[in-house]
Amino acid sequence: MTEPPARQDRATQSADHGWSPLLWALSAAALAVVGLMASAVSHPGPRQLPSSKLVQVVQAAQPQPAAATADGPPAADLDALAAGGEAACSGACGAAESLLAAAASAKDQLPSALDTALGLVEAEQASPGGKGRLGLSKRRLFGQPAPSEGDTDGESAFPAGTGQPAPFASEGSSARQPLRRSAGKSAVLWTDTRPEYATELLGRLDSFLAQANAELSKVLEAQVAAKPVQIYVFESQERYQEYAREHAPGLVNNGGFYDGGMRTVVTYRYNNSMQLYFHELIHAMMGEQFGDHHFTRYTRRNWPIWFDEGIAEYLGSFDLLGKEVHIPAVNKGKLAYLVNAMANNVFIDLPTLLKAPAERFSGPSMNIYYAESWGLLDFLLSSPVTRPKVAVFFKKIKGGEDGLSAFRSCFGDNLAQLDATWRAYLYERARTGPGSVQLFGGSHIDDWTIHEGGQWLAGGGEISGHGDRNYNYLIKSELPSTNFTYQLDVNLAHGTAGLILGNNFHGEYPYYYLIEIARDVVMVRRAWSASHIEPVIQAYAEVPPSTWVQVRASVADRVLRLYVGGREVLQTRVDRDRYSLFGLYLYRAQVRFRGISLLREGPSPAWAGLAAGSAGGPPVGLPDLPPPKMP
Repeated sequence: MTEPPARQDRATQSADHGWSPLLWALSAAALAVVGLMASAVSHPGPRQLPSSKLVQVVQAAQPQPAAATADGPPAADLDALAAGGEAACSGACGAAESLLAAAASAKDQLPSALDTALGLVEAEQASPGGKGRLGLSKRRLFGQPAPSEGDTDGESAFPAGTGQPAPFASEGSSARQPLRRSAGKSAVLWTDTRPEYATELLGRLDSFLAQANAELSKVLEAQVAAKPVQIYVFESQERYQEYAREHAPGLVNNGGFYDGGMRTVVTYRYNNSMQLYFHELIHAMMGEQFGDHHFTRYTRRNWPIWFDEGIAEYLGSFDLLGKEVHIPAVNKGKLAYLVNAMANNVFIDLPTLLKAPAERFSGPSMNIYYAESWGLLDFLLSSPVTRPKVAVFFKKIKGGEDGLSAFRSCFGDNLAQLDATWRAYLYERARTGPGSVQLFGGSHIDDWTIHEGGQWLAGGGEISGHGDRNYNYLIKSELPSTNFTYQLDVNLAHGTAGLILGNNFHGEYPYYYLIEIARDVVMVRRAWSASHIEPVIQAYAEVPPSTWVQVRASVADRVLRLYVGGREVLQTRVDRDRYSLFGLYLYRAQVRFRGISLLREGPSPAWAGLAAGSAGGPPVGLPDLPPPKMP
């Protein structure tokens, strides 16, 4: 099995830093053992010690088998250290085990010492001479704490991971299949996903790159040369995080990253969106345009980070027609997010966005800044007046001009007026009328986001799901709706299936209502957070096993009605009137879904007050969502 190429900095690792990660870890482990002995002498007493923690230190010191990593075979100059290290590790393990009885009283000191040892290993890996060295890169600039609950991680319309957690936490370890290499026309894919999926993905990557090269050339009015690009797509978030801990510790909780040193995109499938793959590939192309793959431009005063990220969001947003990728497309999740932000007075004004530094695009604020960056590019490129000026703006900042002054010279000094016109445009872009939307085309789910495991397959007009002990679910973003019916056919073999109604909204947990369907009961639950979910109402409903049954969830004027098999089984008041996330979920279930659609039933009172606005001011009569009802 072929392995991915080794990192470019690995050959100089020992010369740059002097000590290998192996010796650092062994030294740390030795310090932990010495501390343990001292603690045992001064604090006698019986205690069963967590020897597995020490084993983690030793295991962290050992080189991983090449077939089980995405990092390729270790460098030749580490082979001798590795060979000696294995013997040293074995000796350390034996010594540690012999000390366990004598160190019985180290109740607090051992975990602390061992955590310190593990921290030294991680610090060395991320140091300027360690495995994680990439120079100044985007992931160093964005190395922020994990987002808080309710904020998405990654750079997509609906990324997952920490941002959109399942009702219950995921369990289990990632698969340890070696990465397989597949080469297409423009993309080289390394992945451990199913071969059938990998083949389809490679075709879509090639199609996307061809279209992106053409579109970027038009937007920038510049020559865009098609160059091969490499992408790692791990099946699981867990395995991506293992890789990120070694090479990008600041982005462990993100949806992926672009490694400028290797010209490689690194991401994962489950808990993620294909839009994020495309986003990072655009970053690779923009690195070529600016001659800067390490994002050093992000450190320049007034550098328009909104432009870099906006281009990546704009060209990374796609539609699937049949099995074909088409770009650019309206990003429904981000548009819904922006409408909700404006309606609730959390929209970032234009002058602030234009000067936003890198840290605004990470952590709790990242959602709104990424969404507005997409929205501003979409706005500027939509008009025959402003579209040509985008290319002029690009040439100015590439030539070294200050980003803010370049924007004013291209688009005008009256930022307040431009801001108002932009907001009115976004409202009109999001406006919907009555009609039906097919949420599932019958052959693929790559425009949905898969969360928290399970097995999901699509084809023949159906989605089939096989759940595990977690809540496994699929999510799709749509334009905001108020009066609507979400309907589908369900064939439940065993377990529990469900529907999700939610919204892309800043600062709230996105999944409002979970509608649970079992063999003889249905239940509506309100989700306030990933771990705080309350029952609202339940009712009897006959759902014969392995039989197709129509299910309809209808919301109008803040009343939810549920129909099973053509019969209304329950109704309840709801506390939200705008929805833009629609999903399916499983719990230890085997189930099939078909005919998944959304029927918008006309303008609702919540939208009737919207005015188009004017160039002189913001839209009037904006609908307000009430504050979250916290129990």
